[in-house]
Amino acid sequence: MEYGLVVRWLVALLALGAVGVPVAARLFPRSATRGVGFALPLSALTLGVVAFWVGRVAFGPVALAVALLVVLALAALALVDRDALRDGDLAVDDDALAALPDRTVAAETAAVFVAGFLFVVLIRAHDPGVDPGAGEKFLDYGILKSLLRASALPPEDMWFAGEGVRYYYGGHLLAALWALLTATPARFAYNLALAGVFGMLVAAVYDLAGSVAAARDRSRRTAGLLAAFLVGVAANLHTAGWVFLRTLPPGARSSLAGLLGVDAREVVARDFSYWTASRVIPGTINEFPLFAWLNGDLHAHMTMTPFLLLGAALAFALYRTPASATRRRRLLLFGVVPVVGGFQAVLDTWSFPSVFGLAWLALAAAPAAPRTLLPAPLAARVDGALDRLGGRGAADDPAATDGGHGGRRLADELARPVVAAGLVAAAGVLALAVASPFLLGAVTGSGSERTLAVLPVEMRSSLGGLLVVHGAFLATFVAGLLAAVGRGRPSRWWPASWD
Repeated sequence: MEYGLVVRWLVALLALGAVGVPVAARLFPRSATRGVGFALPLSALTLGVVAFWVGRVAFGPVALAVALLVVLALAALALVDRDALRDGDLAVDDDALAALPDRTVAAETAAVFVAGFLFVVLIRAHDPGVDPGAGEKFLDYGILKSLLRASALPPEDMWFAGEGVRYYYGGHLLAALWALLTATPARFAYNLALAGVFGMLVAAVYDLAGSVAAARDRSRRTAGLLAAFLVGVAANLHTAGWVFLRTLPPGARSSLAGLLGVDAREVVARDFSYWTASRVIPGTINEFPLFAWLNGDLHAHMTMTPFLLLGAALAFALYRTPASATRRRRLLLFGVVPVVGGFQAVLDTWSFPSVFGLAWLALAAAPAAPRTLLPAPLAARVDGALDRLGGRGAADDPAATDGGHGGRRLADELARPVVAAGLVAAAGVLALAVASPFLLGAVTGSGSERTLAVLPVEMRSSLGGLLVVHGAFLATFVAGLLAAVGRGRPSRWWPASWD
């Protein structure tokens, strides 16, 4: 094992994370962790987006140097006293320093990252080869090598000389930048990049789950560790169910296996394999995060995960930011979310809509009405339309005794998802601009037509298979819903302090 390279990568990635801490604290001031788990993803996002654009002219050390300068500049801007800067003085903002995460929180988040990084290093050390079986390692390694040889983007297609890669390569781009930063050959950078992405994933999960729990007056550490385990280590219910079925008497095993659509004889005869847990529903792929790292592909659906969580964290920040902080909410929605969404298109185009779906849910459900983000003239027109709509609703209801307020509240609720959709659509257009060189020049596709269709009954997944794959999520949501109902507090009207 190349121990020196492991240490070099750990130092480099932790340093990038440390530089990103002030930016994370500025973006997530209401988080109990100040967003420290997203410090490295934010630095990586900046590296990737800047190098993606600069790389259209010159990729390699030049793009990396420019991207690093932007990362450092953003960190400095997050710490500078802007009032003093307007007067021509360069001073550190005391409020920005006070808003930085607690050292204990930062240290434990870094420990989660290091544990995740070393965990995957051990896995890949056992099976480091880029082999053609059971995966797409040749594709991923080829794109990484092409990027490290490229003088400009897009990288050349290693299977079609003279043509650019027609595949989302954002994750490989980050791996190449990290390889350049640490002077690491591709044969080592491939597996070390896998470890770096996994470390970012579990650290981001730990941060976000802990922040959500702390906002609900629950244990931040417990929630963070549980979430990091469920995302980073646990699979779907297949393996747990396999162990449980093997412990049952033959009769009970056959009955339960039949209910779940599983062959009871296969449960007994088959040895454990992580591969079968990713093929629960026949004809489909039901991968879970750890499967991908065990298999060892440096693939799009893996490298995008920390940035999808960053999108979720931004949505949570939008949800929690009060209506009075209009400037901050607009910065999040129209400044940061489009950058995350645009880079997500380059990382994994299939996940591009998810960033904006989360933003839409956050805006539609937030205590602050979405229309408060509109320009004042447009917001006034929307308010007038809602007044008229609410007034008509009250006038048409002979039982209304609240002076029309009930009708206005109903109009407000109906307007929420509509206005939120319009705002998110505008952010989506900005994201398309961020990703435009990729979307216009290297759109993926095999040339075959793809259509949406309703599957016939005989091709649809069984209820048992769906419960095995998604049962853990369903149980979590049901438990949370029952807890909320038990408290009798609908989520949007929870009493909360926004400071």
